[in-house]
Amino acid sequence: MSTTAALPSPPFIAVPGVPNFRDLGGHKVASSPSSTIRRGYIYRCGEPSGVTQDGIKKLQELNVEKAYDLRSLPEIERAKKAGYGKETEWTGCERCFAPVFEEREYDPESVALRFRNYAAEGTEVS
Repeated sequence: MSTTAALPSPPFIAVPGVPNFRDLGGHKVASSPSSTIRRGYIYRCGEPSGVTQDGIKKLQELNVEKAYDLRSLPEIERAKKAGYGKETEWTGCERCFAPVFEEREYDPESVALRFRNYAAEGTEVS
């Protein structure tokens, strides 16, 4: 019996109100090609603020205990002003604020420069 089953195609899980929810398990670990990420351990998704009560129930069934919010404060505020993007929390899950980008204004010039530098260097340049 193989210890590495094929990835589901697609690896998505239906969570009402949460787009693009999927299990990241089953992928090989780059630093250890004979190892794979355990299924049912880490998930990713798109904007979760539209999650429904049924969606929360599904997340609880999946034992999602931490939700890492990778947005910066300016991104969160801009989304709230547009009517979406609120911080999403539910019983049994802790929201962890862990922004990927620095807190700064996201004017078109700054965004273009950041992504140009990211593409050229592989890392964000301030």
